[in-house]
Amino acid sequence: MYSKNCSGITIRELREDEFELYGELHCVGRGMSAEGKSYVAANNKVLYYYDGV
Repeated sequence: MYSKNCSGITIRELREDEFELYGELHCVGRGMSAEGKSYVAANNKVLYYYDGV
């Protein structure tokens, strides 16, 4: 699923191989150290296989 608005930002579902990138973006965006990205990635990857989450 893709969604594009007038600002040029495209939003799509995360692919299975992008959890480390997500973890880094989440940590840096929240003002946390990027060193925690693996923990964030692992925590969210568990939910990847569940429908509706």
